[in-house]
Amino acid sequence: MQDLLTINIENNTELGPVVSSRTVAEELGRQHKHILEGIDEMIKKSTADISALLIPNQYRASNGKRNREYLLTKDGFTIYMFNIQGHNDFKLAYVSRFNEMEEQLKQQYQVPQTPMQALEMMFSVQKEQQEFNKRIETEVTGIRHIVGIETKNWRNDTNKILGAIAQHLGGGEKHKTIRMEAYKLLEEKGRCKLEQRMNNRKAKMLSKGATKTQINKLSKLDVINDEPRLIEIYISVIKSMAIKYGVDISQFEQ
Repeated sequence: MQDLLTINIENNTELGPVVSSRTVAEELGRQHKHILEGIDEMIKKSTADISALLIPNQYRASNGKRNREYLLTKDGFTIYMFNIQGHNDFKLAYVSRFNEMEEQLKQQYQVPQTPMQALEMMFSVQKEQQEFNKRIETEVTGIRHIVGIETKNWRNDTNKILGAIAQHLGGGEKHKTIRMEAYKLLEEKGRCKLEQRMNNRKAKMLSKGATKTQINKLSKLDVINDEPRLIEIYISVIKSMAIKYGVDISQFEQ
């Protein structure tokens, strides 16, 4: 993991800790315009309002020209990074640093007025630090698990995560709603139509003498499984949804 002291996160007076899309581009070794295009597309396609997490901004270049950038909050950074493959150390290091800065901001405005208050604050800070460290450990462990989803067990892992998201949102009909959202995002990113692929697959099964029961058992996951490219995209979609909805991903540890 990167040295947290070298991580370039700005403490914006209005927004709190943010990281510039220029920094993301530099860290990933990509052109800034491609990072901007990726964020533009993500905001356009998102079913939720994430504009408060990815804030448009301008900076003055060395030639004096004002160019656009995005300022990413912790949640905005997390959502963006889990839409791309790899760079796991970079992701985890920045999330940890964001959390550390948030904790520091909470504590810096607490000024004791008496020796007793100072003593109470000292014990309180120690307790909060212990709880903070525990939360960070849990969060990073959970993120490592989601980052580490492999295609070998993708159906089981993604089903668990979608189930947890649905329960987090109240259960019941949310299970169907969340799965439909996942399929819709997959179709957008993968430029495919799952229903059409299912119909083609059923027709092929019927021509080969498959029974009605066998045909009816065919699911969209079976269709996704036919193409490795769609599996990778589907895993990426589920990762993003897990972060967006803030589920307790530590529960997926084996």
